[in-house]
Amino acid sequence: MRTYKYSNTYSQNPQENVTALRAKGCYSKNYIVDTDEEDIRTTIIDAPLASEKDIFSDLPECVYVNADVKNFLGIFRKNLQKRDMPRIVLPKLYTKECFDNGMEIDWIYKNFRVYFSFDSIDGNFYGIIKTNPEKHTFFNEFKQMQVNEYNSITNEAIDKLLEIIMG
Repeated sequence: MRTYKYSNTYSQNPQENVTALRAKGCYSKNYIVDTDEEDIRTTIIDAPLASEKDIFSDLPECVYVNADVKNFLGIFRKNLQKRDMPRIVLPKLYTKECFDNGMEIDWIYKNFRVYFSFDSIDGNFYGIIKTNPEKHTFFNEFKQMQVNEYNSITNEAIDKLLEIIMG
C-alpha cells in the first residue's frame, strides 16, 4: 500500500524574495536536453528561482543521481523560470524515497496530484489525478513519458496546477 503526503501549501506572497538553493550542487550543473526540434543541447541552470516558484528545495539529493530525473527537473526548472505568474507560492515537489532503478516524484495541491515516475526497467510515466468531492468526480490520466516530451509535460503540469489554484 502506498501512502502520500497531502499538502495544502497555497498562499499569497506579497514579496519577491529569492531563496538560496538548498540542494547541494543540483543547479550549477549542465543538463542535457534531447528534443525532436533540436539536437542535443546544453542548458546551464544556475539562476535562483523566486521563493514562490522554488518547488525543488525539499527534494533529497538522491533524485539528481538518476540522469532522467536530473534532466527532467532541469527542464521543469527552466519552464518555471520563464513563467510570469501571479504571486502564488507553489507547493513543493515531494518524493518518499529513491530506489536503484528509479523513483516517483509527486506534486500535490489539495484535490490535485501530478506524479512523475522514473523507472529504468518499466520506463518513465506521468499521471494527473483530480478529484472534486462536491461533484463526486474523479479524473485520472496516466501516460508514458518520453525525453522529447519533458518540456510539454512540465508546461502542462504547471498550467493545470495554476488552473486549480486560481480557480
